[in-house]
Amino acid sequence: MKKLTVLRRSAWIMLGAVIIVMGTTEFAASYAEPSVLQRSWEFDFRYTNPRLIQVKAPGDKIAKWYWYMPYTVTNHSGADRLWVPRFTVFTDRGHVIEAGQGVSPVVYKAIEAKLKNKLLESP
Repeated sequence: MKKLTVLRRSAWIMLGAVIIVMGTTEFAASYAEPSVLQRSWEFDFRYTNPRLIQVKAPGDKIAKWYWYMPYTVTNHSGADRLWVPRFTVFTDRGHVIEAGQGVSPVVYKAIEAKLKNKLLESP
């Protein structure tokens, strides 16, 4: 009788473990994807890897390093749409930084000159 109780307990533990793993797997595999059938307008977002640039802004004693990430957003809806980008940077030391805040316009000009793209716009 004791052996049967141990088997039942083991079976329930295994069943619980399987349910936990299945639930975790489904959660980990779920992420936003574009719709196969377009239900509403969508933008096409293409980006490159983040890059570094060193710029000495007016008032700075030394040049500072800045990360930037060139990207292109294409609107295929056939109508004008407003899109306001917002990027948040999470550092390896636990800091949360809103991208672009406190960045001098001189930095954007330096990036524009480096990329040689007159159509470049700051976020």
